[in-house]
Amino acid sequence: MTEAAAASDSIAGMSGRTLFLSLLPSSEGGRRFAAGLVVLLVAVFLVLVPFTKLPLAPSPAFIPAYQAALFVSDLTTAAVLFGQFSVQRTRGLLVLAVAYLFTAGAIVPHTLSFPGLFPATGTIGAGPQTTVWLYMLWHAGFPLMVMVYANVKADERAMPNATAVAWLAAAATIGLVVAGTVMTTAGHALLPTLLRPDNSYTATMTVVVFGVWGLNFVALLLLAMRRPYKTIDLWMMVVVVAWIGDVGLSAALNAKRFDLGFYAGRGYGLIAAVFVLGMLLLETRRLYARVANDLVSERDSAERQSRRVFETSQDIILITDTFGRIKQVSPSSTRILGYRPEEMIGHIGKDFIFPEDLEATRREMRAARVGNAMRNFRCRYVHKDGRPISLIWTGVCSAVDRQHFFIGRDVTDVEAKEDQLRQSQKMEAVGQLTGGVAHDFNNILMVILANVEELLEADTLQPDQREQLNSIAASGQRAAELTRRLLAFSRKQRLMPQPTNMNDLVSGTDKMLRRSLGEQIEIEAILDDALWTTNVDRAQLEAALVNLCVNARDAMPDGGRLLIETANQELDEVYAADNPEVVPGEYAMLAVSDTGAGMPPEVLKKVFEPFFTTKGVGKGTGLGLSMVYGFIKQSSGHIKIYSEVGRGTTIRMYMPRSDMPAEQAARVAPVLPRGDERILMVEDDDQVRTAVLNQLRGLGYAVREAAGAQQALELLERGETFDLMLTDVIMPGIDGPSLAKKVGERWPDLKVIFMSGYSENAARHHGRVAADAHILAKPFRKIDLALRVREVLDRA
Repeated sequence: MTEAAAASDSIAGMSGRTLFLSLLPSSEGGRRFAAGLVVLLVAVFLVLVPFTKLPLAPSPAFIPAYQAALFVSDLTTAAVLFGQFSVQRTRGLLVLAVAYLFTAGAIVPHTLSFPGLFPATGTIGAGPQTTVWLYMLWHAGFPLMVMVYANVKADERAMPNATAVAWLAAAATIGLVVAGTVMTTAGHALLPTLLRPDNSYTATMTVVVFGVWGLNFVALLLLAMRRPYKTIDLWMMVVVVAWIGDVGLSAALNAKRFDLGFYAGRGYGLIAAVFVLGMLLLETRRLYARVANDLVSERDSAERQSRRVFETSQDIILITDTFGRIKQVSPSSTRILGYRPEEMIGHIGKDFIFPEDLEATRREMRAARVGNAMRNFRCRYVHKDGRPISLIWTGVCSAVDRQHFFIGRDVTDVEAKEDQLRQSQKMEAVGQLTGGVAHDFNNILMVILANVEELLEADTLQPDQREQLNSIAASGQRAAELTRRLLAFSRKQRLMPQPTNMNDLVSGTDKMLRRSLGEQIEIEAILDDALWTTNVDRAQLEAALVNLCVNARDAMPDGGRLLIETANQELDEVYAADNPEVVPGEYAMLAVSDTGAGMPPEVLKKVFEPFFTTKGVGKGTGLGLSMVYGFIKQSSGHIKIYSEVGRGTTIRMYMPRSDMPAEQAARVAPVLPRGDERILMVEDDDQVRTAVLNQLRGLGYAVREAAGAQQALELLERGETFDLMLTDVIMPGIDGPSLAKKVGERWPDLKVIFMSGYSENAARHHGRVAADAHILAKPFRKIDLALRVREVLDRA
């Protein structure tokens, strides 16, 4: 006896001879349920019969979609039934598994040979009659196997060598499908004609199809006569009734392909395909629930609950000995630190602690040993990819167990949001300060300039005196300009908003910008023709645009490329969660990108602060970007800057969309396309990775995440397969384009989408990715992600 068979006997001994609910005697409720379904199927069939020959529009795309659904359902059902056979080893289960495997196999040549789906005459050397003959063999084979099942189902003896028998039966079934395919392709000339060129039936077709239909009635009758019924017998009766409806509507009673009967019959076919699978899945759920209840009653309740807490904790649970050697760690370490528990167990804790926090952690452990008290402290650990992870720890020492118990909560994102909030509050405070100073200073300037003007009107002034007063007046005007910019930053300037299309504004400044920036700057504009209108002060927005373009020119002293673009953008709740000052909604976006020197992160944090400048002494006041910042905020907009040293900078200004006129119809929200493919997502930013991961899983995709290119390559090298890779462009170490190149060389079928803080046009404009690459510009909405992923996955 094989090991699998021995295991089956062992399992069977746990709960009696019959393990599966489907093999138990049918209940009264089950019989009523099956009878009700049969009555419903027959009633709908009778209603449809008078209309079966009603011609409908041909839809070739219906065939592959329908066949694919049947194939997946039948193959899954066969797999489940083979699995049950490996445990119960009864002949009835083997025959049913073979029956569903046969139908799944028959679908493949039938689809490939269907005329018009691929070549006009089908593939695999099909002739005009191949598809219809395959249909007949397919729909005759299943009821014949049901007849066999009805005759052997009462035999409860376990078959020896179940694994070998299952493989042999599967091979024979596939061989039967192959033989039928060869007979209807290579032997096509020997087969009688069933369909005429116009898809109407010949007399031979009528005889064959009614013969096949009759087989299904015989199968149903034979199944009904074999009492007593098991639960699965009732399911099969429902399936055969649906199968009768399929053959009757789509072949026996209709006129030709693509009439109402053709489509309606295939609806019955789909019911026949999915019904047993659905019931098996429900049975599996009930069976697992029963087994789980049995296990729960046998286990110690306290141990089970503590283990569950340990394994499902979102925080890290860490147990060390008194020397700091890790003895246990919860699985959450993989998500938080990138290390699997087995990679940490046995190591000293200091191997993972951020060096600067090591001494403080040792003091906490010593204090815990001395006082046996609960300790709370902060300590950073180092992620597997090298990033520091901030954790708040609660720890206690057990003298009896000679162990330390720790619970660590990841507060990296919280600290990042706190920093962002502090920066926002800082900018607000600076704005209030500068606004007050500017206001008071304007009053002083008013006095100075007014008196200078009065003095300049005197006729008795000497030339040197007049020159001195003119110098004072000029300096006063420059000071007034500085205060105007301070008022712009503090959002206290007077604005005159009006409905504006930013495309018109960009076009109107084009000539002036080309003259101002010089010939060494190549200017390109990409404008959205359907750009939304925004309510904004045109003069201030034009000044902001010119200011950004001049800054871009200064960042490219040796020349370069400047990109100005507009687009419609919707900033959603996910983006607003990471940018607290943003109000979710629809915005018109104006972006300026350059190929200049770029800025490091420490500079980016300060670019909007007044009087901060990267220019040399005497070359800038440091109020240009702060004025733009204040104007955008005062206009209820949002401004975002992306930059990379040596590669350039992109600054985006988002202005709220103005209200639509009342007579315009409301927009219909787009439908989110979904899928179930496997996606590998590579992103080094934890917040972005978590947000996109949740979006993809919400769309139905199976997603594996990687915090960097190296981790992504390791997943692929371990043999994990994916349909799509979604990767950030800028990452430490191996960047996105380099990763895509490595992947393309070894896994050429893996499709790639890039994510970039730069706009799609700017990313190509800077030469970061190939011209034909697929790019999602951050921030993107869930609908943008869903559409782009579906577009790339569906592309041949």
